[in-house]
Amino acid sequence: MPFIFAAIGVACFVGAIILLTSSAEDKTPTQPTLPTQPTQLNQPNRPDYSSSEPLKEPSSVEPGTAKPAALRPPEPLIKIPEPPSYTTSYDPHALNPSIITPLEILFSFQGRIKRSQWWVFHLLLPLLFIGIAIPLALLKMALAVFFFIAIVPAWCICALDIKRWHDRDKSGWWMFIIFFPIIGQIWALIELGFLPGTEGKNTYGRQP
Repeated sequence: MPFIFAAIGVACFVGAIILLTSSAEDKTPTQPTLPTQPTQLNQPNRPDYSSSEPLKEPSSVEPGTAKPAALRPPEPLIKIPEPPSYTTSYDPHALNPSIITPLEILFSFQGRIKRSQWWVFHLLLPLLFIGIAIPLALLKMALAVFFFIAIVPAWCICALDIKRWHDRDKSGWWMFIIFFPIIGQIWALIELGFLPGTEGKNTYGRQP
């Protein structure tokens, strides 16, 4: 009898262990199986960026026509101007176009000059050319003396008077008024030596 009860107890103990083990396995959560390949989303006309081939423009854009705004590169917001080019030579007309050099005052018939310039050059010219002519006369160079006493001073005086008439906004032909005896010479002296020029820019250039 004791062996029977012992066998029954052992059988009950083993059965209880088996039941507990099976119930624990049933409670263990199962992990979902992941697909081996990613699912393809239903997106039509999606470009394949994994390919090494360059992307092509849509076939609707014909060659030679303007590209749509979406395909054109964006324009810069700020356009940087090109730096100005600087020259090493001095140009007196670069900053003020009304400035003329002494050679232009004496030999050019273009532009305008002030009353002060007209007076200064009219007073210095005789002294300058006499100072050049005296040494040439001592060297017995008659042609050179005639050149520096007659031709060059006449040219310079005509250039001075014409530019002064321009400053008065009058044509250079007014210089011939000096050939009228007394009245023409007085008129030219008043116009060129005492009356101011026109303010600002006139027909013959900027105000000197």
